[in-house]
Amino acid sequence: MDVTGLLPRIERLLEGLVEGGSRRLFRQALQPVELAKAAARTMQARQVVGADGIDVPNAFTIRLHPDDFAQFEPARRSFEARLARYLVTFADDRGLRPIAQVEVVLVADARVQRRRVEVDARMVDPAEPQTRAVMPIEHTTRMPRATRSRGDAGQLTLVLEDGRRIAVHTATTTLGRALDNDVVIADSRVSRYHAEIAAHPPGHVVRDLGSTNGTSLAGRPVARDQLCDGDVISMGGFRVEVRLGGSVEGNGGTTGARHR
Repeated sequence: MDVTGLLPRIERLLEGLVEGGSRRLFRQALQPVELAKAAARTMQARQVVGADGIDVPNAFTIRLHPDDFAQFEPARRSFEARLARYLVTFADDRGLRPIAQVEVVLVADARVQRRRVEVDARMVDPAEPQTRAVMPIEHTTRMPRATRSRGDAGQLTLVLEDGRRIAVHTATTTLGRALDNDVVIADSRVSRYHAEIAAHPPGHVVRDLGSTNGTSLAGRPVARDQLCDGDVISMGGFRVEVRLGGSVEGNGGTTGARHR
């Protein structure tokens, strides 16, 4: 055995262990970017080939030691929202597609070592509004409907696929992934600036803003179109139901639909 060559390698190994241990010992508190990178690595590792692209998980649980979790707890919801937006951008930049809206949850777990980040990632269906029947996305814009009147220019409520109900009180409302939109939708199917809804007497109109995946009504792509109460706007497949005139009930069997 070449002892002369072996000793330097052992010395380098010991130095690396000591230096690594020292860095861990004197390392500062966990930074949000470390959580983001850990979640992104897990997303990339769990990708599968879907029918029309590369699918990745959308539900992330980030487990931290209770002491590490405590530093995030006072603003936990804000951190979770920011991490979700980071993952949407990460996926979009790499051509990956979360199967539904990305959600991140931070939890305390005493089994996790201090200053370590453990991530669980799953593919789960989005939560549906409790007042609406569960319906496959591919069928929502093809529902048979009866002719109805145009909505008035009064109250506008948007019922989003992810379960949010948003009352709109402005003349123009923009929708997209970018954070400066009036309605931010963290879904990779939606462009940064996807569409806008504007008051246009006697009702409202929807206009596509040059989105990548397009905007459609009743299965028909539109650039600009008048809206009816109960219309379902498809933004690249992400569903937004329009309720006009103060009605916020879900689109059920008693509601009608447009005929073009």
